Amino acid sequence: MKIPKNDYFTDQDQEDYDIMVEYYENYYEDNQSDEAFNLIDNLSVEINLNLQVLTWFINLFHLIVLTRKQLRSNAIFIFMIAICISDLINLALCNYDFDLQYTDSSVPRKIVPDTVTYYCMKDKWMPIYIEGQIRSTVFEVTKRLSVWFAIVMSFIRTISVIFPMSNRVQTVSSPKWTLLIILGITVVWLIEHTWHMPWFYRYFWLPDIMPKFCPWQPKTETQVHVLVFPETLTNWLIENFDIVETILKFLPAILYPILTVFLLCQLSAYKRKRQKSVASEKSDNTNLLVLVMTITFMLSEGTSGFHGLIEHYRVNWMRWTRGTNWTLYISLITLQFPTLRTVNVLSHVIICLIMSQAYRDAIKSLFCCFKKEKNKFSAATVVRKSTSVSKTSSLATIA
Repeated sequence: MKIPKNDYFTDQDQEDYDIMVEYYENYYEDNQSDEAFNLIDNLSVEINLNLQVLTWFINLFHLIVLTRKQLRSNAIFIFMIAICISDLINLALCNYDFDLQYTDSSVPRKIVPDTVTYYCMKDKWMPIYIEGQIRSTVFEVTKRLSVWFAIVMSFIRTISVIFPMSNRVQTVSSPKWTLLIILGITVVWLIEHTWHMPWFYRYFWLPDIMPKFCPWQPKTETQVHVLVFPETLTNWLIENFDIVETILKFLPAILYPILTVFLLCQLSAYKRKRQKSVASEKSDNTNLLVLVMTITFMLSEGTSGFHGLIEHYRVNWMRWTRGTNWTLYISLITLQFPTLRTVNVLSHVIICLIMSQAYRDAIKSLFCCFKKEKNKFSAATVVRKSTSVSKTSSLATIA
């Protein structure tokens, strides 16, 4: 793929650029002058970061429970293990670099330039901050994985309720196929977030791309290899893939309500038809568990989808609201999206604990006190059985 070339601004581009400059100038002026906004801003970030630390440790315990033998053979819990691992990685990155979740990028694939180290190189190249690029990419991938693991889990559960006797559905719901589906989803999103890197990123020996005239620097700073990208890449990605990125962000906001309605309808029909038995009650609890998780994902990720749609048409929005100060209100709302996502991650443990008897049994099996009680019960059973056997044998001897 060829390196994108420079394009000249049209009159419309210049007008859009002027609107954006004016809009953000007003935003920063209002932001600095509004003490209430600054207070809410700092407070919401602080609450979210503390909540994320708590959520990370709770989710680590959640992962230990999900990997117990009695749970990891179930397709739904395998999906939940995958969601939990993605959330743990994502939360760890958020705590290491909290700016990741609060930095909006207009570029469909976030490129992290190195703005700290000075490299004298030709104008057409920009250096990349490698560690920051890795963090940003992993953050975006794990965020997407959690969402789409939940969507596919909800979809599989829905079709298994609609077609309970289908062999194909049972095959797809097996642990082997579940792992293959998880692997496939992971590969797809990894490729989707990194495809531009081998095409456009270049690894150069710095002296090879230095211009003729550069300020003096010690050899330790110039005799190095650097990872770079074309300066025009960001605009090219925006022009060609912005609409695709907007669709990908907005799609979960459409799919979640559809799956929620389907699950509600099927659950209602199932309740009317089912008989009061232990097996049916367990299945019903599983349906409820998936349904509630789908709703929590819809509340947290659906807002991000609508925000992505607004971002895509942000210039039109700025033009429409030019005379009205909506910037503070929009900023306050978008600041709460990371907190909503943290609450959603935290809710998974609570949902499983309330709705799944198998999950509660798995927690009990982790603690020695419950194991001892179980062993005592089994030992007493063995004693009673051995006593009855001895009595029977003695009676037979007497006879």
